Amino acid sequence: MGLAFGLLTALLLLVAPGAIVARIGRLTVPASIAVGPALTFGIIAFAIVPFGTLGIRWNAWTALFALGVASCAAAGLRIVLARYRDADAELPAVSRGPAAVVAAGVLLGALMIALAAARGLPHWQSIPSTWDSVWHANTIRFILDTGQASPTHMGELRNVETHAALYYPSAFHALAAVFSRLTGAAPTTAYTLNALTAAIWLFPVSAATLTWLALRRNTGEWQTAGSAATAAALSASFTAVPYVEFDTASIPNLAAYGVAVPAAALTISALRHRDRIPLAVLAMFGVFSVHITGGVVASLLVAAWWLFGAMWRPVRGRAADGVALLGIAVPTLVLLLPQFLGVLQEAEIIAGHAFVTNEGKKRALFDAIVQHTRHLNDFPIQNILIALAAVGGLLLLVKRVWWPAAVWLLLVVSIVHSSAPFGGLLGTAAGRFSDLFYSDPRRLSAVVTMLLAPMAGIALFTLVAAVSSALQRLTAHRLPRAVWPAVTAAALTATTVTLAWHYFPRHEVLFGDKYDSVIIDQKDLDAFAYLATLPGARDTTIGDANIDGTAWMYAVAGLHPLWTHYDFPAQQGPGYHRFIIWAYADDADTDPRVAEAVHALGIRYVLTSTPVVRGFTMPDGLVSLDKSRSWEKIYDNGEARIYEWRGDRPHTQ
Repeated sequence: MGLAFGLLTALLLLVAPGAIVARIGRLTVPASIAVGPALTFGIIAFAIVPFGTLGIRWNAWTALFALGVASCAAAGLRIVLARYRDADAELPAVSRGPAAVVAAGVLLGALMIALAAARGLPHWQSIPSTWDSVWHANTIRFILDTGQASPTHMGELRNVETHAALYYPSAFHALAAVFSRLTGAAPTTAYTLNALTAAIWLFPVSAATLTWLALRRNTGEWQTAGSAATAAALSASFTAVPYVEFDTASIPNLAAYGVAVPAAALTISALRHRDRIPLAVLAMFGVFSVHITGGVVASLLVAAWWLFGAMWRPVRGRAADGVALLGIAVPTLVLLLPQFLGVLQEAEIIAGHAFVTNEGKKRALFDAIVQHTRHLNDFPIQNILIALAAVGGLLLLVKRVWWPAAVWLLLVVSIVHSSAPFGGLLGTAAGRFSDLFYSDPRRLSAVVTMLLAPMAGIALFTLVAAVSSALQRLTAHRLPRAVWPAVTAAALTATTVTLAWHYFPRHEVLFGDKYDSVIIDQKDLDAFAYLATLPGARDTTIGDANIDGTAWMYAVAGLHPLWTHYDFPAQQGPGYHRFIIWAYADDADTDPRVAEAVHALGIRYVLTSTPVVRGFTMPDGLVSLDKSRSWEKIYDNGEARIYEWRGDRPHTQ
């Protein structure tokens, strides 16, 4: 499968199902395309939880069934809610010309991100070395093998020994599993292609949507369209999203951020178009089911828009608007209740994350404003983009559009607190909010970037349009008036492409940085293949380390490792026997707990490899297996080693 074909197929699966349901629900074509991915994830989320409970396998056929049910429901609700349809409210819908302009900007932005990906990922089918990518690929393999895609059943994969309950949002993985089934792509390939598709497509769309949402109420249609198209094209130049998030393999987080803005826009539009309330519920449910942080972002945008805008200039009146918002929030919360209950069990682990920089509050504030988090320390500050965003932010304030600035301020305060915590009531409130983002400045800065792209787009379009208008006046009667829109478009295209080209090197690096075969190379793949041929290897648990990449044996070869993620034994769910292997396996000759753990876990073979994930060391129990008579080395290619359990045989002196 070629990269282009894989990306186009993944894009079709991401957008088309939701767009079909949106069109049935009477959304316009542009709106349907924009909100399609959020609705696609909503359809998936609506299906996988009950399917998982009832034992119905998730595959391409049941996914098609879920789409059929959603389409029928949308058609039925269209009839039931016809009385709430407001024909007058539909008249201001975007017309064809401005829609085409926005579409051109989105396609340009997506093309430039795709070019950075193609240039940065020449070996895109290799195994990535990122911390979380092995978990995502293993989850896709798990769904393919078992048909179990419910987010409340992910403990069956991660907690190998105990199968302790674990909530993990799995809508992204469920979609990738369908892609894998339809195309025949391996789970690792499906992970990469679906991650790239989210990075390439969702953020130009989000930038355009957020710009339209901020400007359309008090700005002309063509000016709004020009600003939205410029923002979409400029989104390819901002580094925090999608490039840093892709580099860190925070892919569900990345995808959730990407669908948060269209879901928020759909929710806001439902105040005027009350027949869209069911679609808004489905979209918000989908965002939360990809990753909860994305749902927080969508909710934050809606709340800020309401508190700093619509509350003072209501759409249909404060009471009517409040009822409409409750009509979206309450059903969404009810649908999410099983997931929230699962997350509450992990609250201490989430709150335990800390990324204190020890550089002080002033430096933290500077980093927050100029988007210079720890993952971007090796790159120069994007001064041009930050300056444009500052100008655009001021233009929004002049237009009395307050809510983007309010969201930006909240995020900046939270970034500072995450980097250099401060006390008092403000510190407590900022801490509670930043904990929703794992108190990670990187994740918070990604949301800030989603605000900066529209601001920069507004500024650049306004500046270029002003220069073009001035030149038109200076050259009056020398050139036809029809020439100047083309000149403006050409200048904007040249500027956005130049900026993207200027930042191409860093974006290529971030796309391809971890596709370097450092953790998993050909020797590891050879060891996986050899291990798969050994007697009982597919029917037993393979002992392995939690930090050397051997967890990839499941996604790659279908073998069942003791650790399915780069994990920590002290966290929730590892189990007593798994810890014994981790800490004491090489003491099997003298420690009877090891034999007990081997039998309890059904271990026959152990696979170890070098190197390990940066900054970590090999578990104590797997360091000296060569010195133990209970383990016999049966394979060694200089990098990967396979041991077979001999502890049940009498040891000769």
